[in-house]
Amino acid sequence: MIWIAYTLGAAFFAAIEDAVAKATLRVSSPWVVAWAPFLFAAPLFALLARGTPHRPLDAVFFAAFAACLPLEVVAILLYAHAIQRSPLSLTIPFLSLTPVFTLPVSYLLIGEVPGVAGAAGVVLIAVGVYVLNIQARHTGWLGPLRAVAREPGSRMMIGVALIYSVTSALGKIAVLHSGPIFYGAVSAAALSVLVGIVAVRRAKGAWGEVRDNARPFFLLGVLYIAMAVCHFKAVEIAPVAYMIALKRTSILFSVLLGWIFFQEQALRDRLLGASLMVAGAVLITVGSGFPFFLSGASDE
Repeated sequence: MIWIAYTLGAAFFAAIEDAVAKATLRVSSPWVVAWAPFLFAAPLFALLARGTPHRPLDAVFFAAFAACLPLEVVAILLYAHAIQRSPLSLTIPFLSLTPVFTLPVSYLLIGEVPGVAGAAGVVLIAVGVYVLNIQARHTGWLGPLRAVAREPGSRMMIGVALIYSVTSALGKIAVLHSGPIFYGAVSAAALSVLVGIVAVRRAKGAWGEVRDNARPFFLLGVLYIAMAVCHFKAVEIAPVAYMIALKRTSILFSVLLGWIFFQEQALRDRLLGASLMVAGAVLITVGSGFPFFLSGASDE
């Protein structure tokens, strides 16, 4: 059961990375913070992948990779802006919507139809979204839902979850036609270039920000590597659906870290809402038996 330890490690490191990124956003632009993990992780990942065997690359790999890459760039930039503008406890839980959005994607791509567990998971996530914003209940029954619409970070993270519902399938295809470590290294290198181009164009003095915040940015890179290594180690020895479902516990870690380090309020309500959303994601993922939730490590 070592895969459980690896998966919980991936979830923990992902949550720590989010917390460090949010703290760094106080002194750096979201464009540069989105770029930093890949900039510092790419050379380390390249060393890790050096000599690692992989399958011969074919046209399917290049097609899936080319389709996935621009979507990943958009998701990464949205992600950084989301955690800058809103509390972690009101943004990260919305990643649990990825399995909800994947339901129609899986039906269109491979003809899978969700069962009772999948439907129950959707209901749990909907209830979790409501509970997450239950403090707005005083404005009426629809108050918690209107609160989601008013929170810019929540809206952005919903967009991230929607993109991940597509890139999870594309990433899985790319991995099957290459290899997990190889794909992770190539993905990190490509994202360091593409996100870097956007960051340099949108943030004045981007290289200066990198220089001035080298230590926290290096830490982000190390955390990304730690998360990715745990992620890929778990995927190697466990069913992807179970591994990704368990990795959703990063949502709970993020809620706790938001309370500890950023004094985010309503811990009980947000922890309960996040827990319901995680449970819903587990039901959809495991109950529907999706085999394709693996993508680049940035997908989680």
